[in-house]
Order: sequence, then structure tokens, then C-alpha cells
Amino acid sequence: MTEQSPNVTDAVSPDAHEQKIAKFKKEQAEKYLLQMERHLKRISSLHLYGSNVEEVNEYKTDSYFSSWFKDAENGDIHAMHSILDHFEPLQIITNMGHNYRSRFANNSAEIILDFRPGTLIPNKSYSLEDAKLKIKLLEEDEKEQVIKSYLYSTILRIAKELMLFFPLQKISFSVNCKTLKMRARTFQITKSQVSDFADHAINEKLLPFFEDKILVN
Repeated sequence: MTEQSPNVTDAVSPDAHEQKIAKFKKEQAEKYLLQMERHLKRISSLHLYGSNVEEVNEYKTDSYFSSWFKDAENGDIHAMHSILDHFEPLQIITNMGHNYRSRFANNSAEIILDFRPGTLIPNKSYSLEDAKLKIKLLEEDEKEQVIKSYLYSTILRIAKELMLFFPLQKISFSVNCKTLKMRARTFQITKSQVSDFADHAINEKLLPFFEDKILVN
């Protein structure tokens, strides 16, 4: 039996092999960076998603639920909580690990928000240098900015949902956040301000705009 010699064209030179490995590592690093970028963008743009006017109007005109919404418009607190329990517009808030308590009165609401950023906030930053993934610990001020963007977007998402479902003109938030050393920090947001934040241009300056217009103390 004649032994067949391996085809030299099937062989990979050491240099080519290293290039393939380097390319694979770079692609994996780029993929991971993209995932991190999307994650950070997602948690700081919660208010751009969720319920919309057309969807909620369908609920309000539904033959079964219309009476609930009419009672809610007349200030029936029980009806408001029934609507929240059934449609769960704020389920994403609790699913992300936060807790809130609500009180409604006179076209306004008060929300006590226990904000818990938890593991959704990275402790490290990532960059690509010479086709290699570079990792460094986030500085405290950098981490604080990420958490604040997440918090402010969460507040806006809650306000947006509640104002879509109920005839509210103003919502006051009392925020507790151990990570940011916040205790009963007050934020007050109006319906017109929520509409302003639907503009993507404003969201490019989310932190300064929010703190200038909405932060009370």
C-alpha cells in the first residue's frame, strides 16, 4: 500500500496560523465591545421604548376595559391599580431589580423608587488596541455617570408609562439608591418634559438636561 504524502497546500505556515488566531481574537473582541455598547445604550434609553399612544388608546376604548379607564380618569385609585396590575406597564422596572411604591391624587402621582443598579452596571471599561481587548477598572466618576444615565432613564420610563395610562400632569419621585448614596432624593417631572425627552437630540445630553430641568434636591 502506497502511503500518500500530505498536500503541501493544506498546510498552514506558523505566520498564517498566528494571523488567523489574531484575526479571531480581534473579531471576538469587537463582538464583545459591540455587546457592551448595546447594553449601556439599552439601559440609558429605557424611556424611548415601552407603550405607545396608539396601543394605550386601544385599551381605553376596549369594551371591557373602558370602564376601568373612565373610573381612573375620575380619580378612582382602585381602578388605577387594577390597570397597573393587569397591563403591567412597569413590569420591566421590577424585572430589572428595582422596587417602587405609588400614590395618586389630583392628576399627579408620587413615586418612591428604590433603585438597585446591581450587576447591570459594569465595573470595567473595554477598548481595542492593536487588535487586543484592553480592560481597565472604571473610575468612580465614570461609573457614577453610567448609573445616573440608567437611573434617569428609568425615572423617565416610569413617568412616560404612567402618563400614557392616566391623566397625570406631574409626577414626583423620591429616590433611594445606596450605590449613589441617595436617600429620598427628589425629582419632579411634568408631562411636557416627558414629551421633550422623546426627542432623540435631547437624549444626547441626558445627564445635564435632566439634572438642570428635573432634579429638585
